[in-house]
Amino acid sequence: MQIFMVIALVAAFAAWMVTMRSATKLVREAPAGSRLAALRDLGAWRFDGYAAASPETLYQLHRFQRGVIVFFASVIAAALLALGQAMLADA
Repeated sequence: MQIFMVIALVAAFAAWMVTMRSATKLVREAPAGSRLAALRDLGAWRFDGYAAASPETLYQLHRFQRGVIVFFASVIAAALLALGQAMLADA
């Protein structure tokens, strides 16, 4: 069961790297005066400002969204596996 926990944590790390790369590209594409606001909007999960963006920006935005979802799903899976392993060890 530990191998599955390690796989889930490696997937979480990979998803986090994809998310950070996409966030960096999205913030770099923002105008110079509003980069901090763009980063805050990404963190608050507000994507209204990207409605009229280029296809490349929308691609990075979708990668960012999927990366965050995969990251949290992997962390939750690893936590559930650890909980299951602890329950089986006590039985």
